[in-house]
Amino acid sequence: MEIVTDLILGLICSSIGIVGALLLAWLQFTETVIFSLSPFSSINFLVVTGLLIMYNSSFSKNSIGSVVIYCIIAFLYHIGRITEYLEKEDKRFRILFLSFGYTKKEYVGMYLFRKSTHRNLSSLLSCWGLLTTGLVLSDFYANASGKLILGGLLIILGFTSALLDRKE
Repeated sequence: MEIVTDLILGLICSSIGIVGALLLAWLQFTETVIFSLSPFSSINFLVVTGLLIMYNSSFSKNSIGSVVIYCIIAFLYHIGRITEYLEKEDKRFRILFLSFGYTKKEYVGMYLFRKSTHRNLSSLLSCWGLLTTGLVLSDFYANASGKLILGGLLIILGFTSALLDRKE
């Protein structure tokens, strides 16, 4: 029964995270709010796994605060994936669409977000799997210091690999 609860919690947190990430991306790409999403592009699977392992090693997963933290971790995962994809598409096609006379909101809604639908669904499912796996496995391995070291190592490896993969 605990696994079913973890599955549902993972789905809820992943859904809340992707809604927040899409809202933030919408605001940024329509230039309603001016800020840069590019720092989020370095948050990848390894970083999120490390954060999840480190959090589960230190705190109980059975509280409202934990649900909020899981939603924040899911948000970071989704915004990292969405940012990386949408910035590549935006660089390619923004000038073309705007030269046809479309507004920025029409461009973002008609092209950019529709083009990323499959990517967003993939992100939702992979984050759900990541959160659920982290929640289920947190009960099996009791060594807290080992989890902290593993989580820290994954975070460092994730940021390093993201920085080395940049093509700027």
